[in-house]
Order: sequence, then structure tokens, then C-alpha cells
Amino acid sequence: HLHLLAITPRLLVLRRVRDRARPDARSTTLLRSATVRSRPVLPLRSPAAPRLRDALANPAAPEGSSEAPEALATRAVGYVALPADQSAKPYAAALDAQSGLSRRASGTTLLWRVVAPTARLSLLRPGMAAAALRGDRGPTRELLRVAPPTTLPAGREGARARVPAGSPGRLLVVADAASRGWRASIDGVPLERRTAWGWAQAFVVPRAGGALVLSY
Repeated sequence: HLHLLAITPRLLVLRRVRDRARPDARSTTLLRSATVRSRPVLPLRSPAAPRLRDALANPAAPEGSSEAPEALATRAVGYVALPADQSAKPYAAALDAQSGLSRRASGTTLLWRVVAPTARLSLLRPGMAAAALRGDRGPTRELLRVAPPTTLPAGREGARARVPAGSPGRLLVVADAASRGWRASIDGVPLERRTAWGWAQAFVVPRAGGALVLSY
């Protein structure tokens, strides 16, 4: 099961599932923090849910996935947690092997930090924007190195920020599923909507920038 919450940084918790047919199966729950819960903002029947499940499952797969941490970062996941028990050893080893994750804590709960920048609202430069519009699972590490996204302040269901002038081809990305309910404008002019990373709400940013208002 998955729960995608509206506040960042988000915490991905991997838990064991009691399944006789799949004794090593684990479920994933995406939380705002280790102690605070709120209603899901991405129903499991949403078209984006299969892609989200895929990105969340891969980090702990025995074979690993070099793209998984960066895919998690596009969903504003800042940390991955795993309750420590005997069955957790192979999953912990797989997570340790991910260069995009950094072990932060051990004990009764193991914790990893996602190295890539995470944010609920990001401004992408043209190169990363092109990858997002292609539907890539996440940015490459080279793109993150040469043109990292800019984090903009955001609340639970909206934002007001100043967007600087810049190159054409930039993209504003909300780390939530694309929906007609999202609206964005700069200096009062509605922005053209797009879908980023195959699932996330995005908007085309004008070259001149200006006063951004985002709402749902």
C-alpha cells in the first residue's frame, strides 16, 4: 500500500507484508514524517499510481536500481526507513548499495537520506525540463550536477513565489499527481499545463518570470 502526503520532506517506510505466497514481500507507505500522518493525495486508482509503485519498490529490490533514488526525489521523498529485523538484511544491503542513498541511522529503524535535492515545488532548467517532459523516471546524476532544480517555497495546496527571469524551456513541477484542479499563473497570466516525469503536475514558465501564484 502507498500513501503520498502533501508535505515535504516525505518519508518512505518499507514494511514486511504477511503473505504466504510471497514471504519476502514488503509494503511501502509514504509519510510526511515518522510521526505525522494525513490523508493521501494520490488515490491508488490514479493513473499515476503504477509508476509511483514502480519507483518506490525499486530501491529495495535485491538487484537494485541506479535510477530509483532520483525517481524518489521527484516525488519529494527525502528519506527511506526500514524497520530492523532479520528479514531486513537483504533489503538493507540493497539500499546501502545505492549511491543515491546515504545511511543516516541504525538501530531499531534504519534510515537513509535521498542524496538528490527534493522539493514539493521545483523550477527545472531546460535540459532537465526536457527529460521531465519525455516522461523519464527521474533526472540523471549528470543533469543534477550541471543544472540542479531550484526549490520554490510551497504550502499544502498552493504557493506564492517570485520566479526569476531565465532561459525559455523552463518547467515548474509540483510533486503531486497531474490534475485539472491545479492552476498556476505568473503576473496574472495563466500558465500552460504539462505533465512531468510521466505523472506529476507541471507548467511552462515564461522567459521573463514574475510573481507566481499556484493553487488547487
